[in-house]
Amino acid sequence: MILIDPDLIHPVVCEELINIFEKNRHIQQSYNGSIIMNLTNIEGNDFITAKKAATIIERSLSQTFGLVFIEYAQFVLWRPGAGMDLHYDTGRSSTELVSITNLNDNYAGGETYIKQENITIVPKTGKTIAFDGMKYMHQVNDVISNCRYTLIMWYTRDISQAITTDFNL
Repeated sequence: MILIDPDLIHPVVCEELINIFEKNRHIQQSYNGSIIMNLTNIEGNDFITAKKAATIIERSLSQTFGLVFIEYAQFVLWRPGAGMDLHYDTGRSSTELVSITNLNDNYAGGETYIKQENITIVPKTGKTIAFDGMKYMHQVNDVISNCRYTLIMWYTRDISQAITTDFNL
């Protein structure tokens, strides 16, 4: 199953998450043409805000997919020219679900494509898509102009593999 929730996170919260990303450059890393920042590396009030947004998504997905726990979470900044080729999410054997939440939509390109369903999902601020990343081959089309900000999370049903329990509210 593929879930597309067109407005799971309010645009004001999305803007605040982008601000958190921008002011925490000291904990960001380059990866595959993009810039990533792990949520667990954020501190203070910024962490609390990010944690609350992540928990909203986790709880919503648990209602649709059954109980899931966040296994890994990161912000990703995709600059023009950045994208990701077709792939499965095979980094952790315990991962059962991935979600991608768009934090902005003032850019061109950057759509998510899911091969088996032959669907291209156009970004919209606050839109969350979720699916089994080990089952569905997917890609991020190259960003053409401006920057794409996303909150990407992977989920498990095995609580021992989840981000620490104090991450959840």
